[in-house]
Order: sequence, then structure tokens, then C-alpha cells
Amino acid sequence: MTITTEMKQAVARAGIEPVRVNDPETGTLYVLIREDVYRQMREIVGLESAERELDVYEDTQSRHTNS
Repeated sequence: MTITTEMKQAVARAGIEPVRVNDPETGTLYVLIREDVYRQMREIVGLESAERELDVYEDTQSRHTNS
């Protein structure tokens, strides 16, 4: 898929902010972001998920130890 000129201009104007795109047929909103930003977000979310899983594991281990 290729970005349109209109979308490219919107991304340039937005700078680091995401561009919201509306599908007029369905009313669905989409967010257009640069790939490098998307990859960084995935890394952050992945790390946060791993941290949450570790917290749950540590809680579970703590309960078993204190029982």
C-alpha cells in the first residue's frame, strides 16, 4: 500500500503526533504513525507486559512462600 500525497502532507504537518484518519463509509477511525514510532511503541508495550507478568509471578511466589 502506498501513502497518498494528502496523507504524507498530514504526517509532515503533524510532526511527532499521530494522524487520525476517518473512513467515511464505516465511521472507523485509524491512526497513522511512522514505522519507527510504531516499533518503539511495540517495544514499550512488550516491556510493560513483561513487567506485569513478572509482578504477577512474584505475587504468586510471595503468597506460596507466606502460606
